[in-house]
Amino acid sequence: MGPFSVPDGVKMNAESYVEFLKQNFLPWYKKQRMALKRKMIFMHDNAPTHAACYTCDVLSKFGFKDGRVTLWPAYSPDLKPIENFWLQLKSKVYEGGRQFSSKRFFGNKFKP
Repeated sequence: MGPFSVPDGVKMNAESYVEFLKQNFLPWYKKQRMALKRKMIFMHDNAPTHAACYTCDVLSKFGFKDGRVTLWPAYSPDLKPIENFWLQLKSKVYEGGRQFSSKRFFGNKFKP
């Protein structure tokens, strides 16, 4: 939720992730109505930068504590059924050993 994302290819550690949150998420969050803030749960996955003690401490200082931060379980396709769908989709997209050099989509076909 929110009008921001990490650019492709950017690698983050806990400190750079927190800095990203301070520069992007917090300004957006501060503009939201109190009713939304009370209901909001901060959700991120179990990436090392998200689960780091430093990140958790800073999120707590932002006011996200006591059940207002949700960490997903460690990666497990059994716990995430959508992973089976992604596996099937990838096998179709890359069938025959196809490779792509960009994310561009032209009409009904991907073009490398």
